[in-house]
Amino acid sequence: MSIERLLPKSNLHPYEAVALNLSDLKRYITLYQREDIPLFLVWRVQRPCLGEGYWGHSVTRLQEIYQHYQGDRRYRRRSTLSDYVDGQHCGVTVNYHFSLRELLPLSAVEHCLQQL
Repeated sequence: MSIERLLPKSNLHPYEAVALNLSDLKRYITLYQREDIPLFLVWRVQRPCLGEGYWGHSVTRLQEIYQHYQGDRRYRRRSTLSDYVDGQHCGVTVNYHFSLRELLPLSAVEHCLQQL
């Protein structure tokens, strides 16, 4: 996927983009607001140019990014046959994208958790 072409206002580059199901992001934001508990998300990233690593951030920070970029980082792909099970659509087709530049390395996430 050429993120620069598909999401031109996203301020993202292919090597730094990570995605999350939009429905999951909204669910995590709602959970945080309802329960008022610290909630962090972590991505395992494997890229030829970066190697393997873990990056993440608090749901509150992800919500700020979501509110700032709104639909500029939302991508809906077409449904395919593999999205259907017994005639029912089960596949996730809408993702929200973040930049590794906006996320923290795992050691910094761990530090944030220790400060709670």
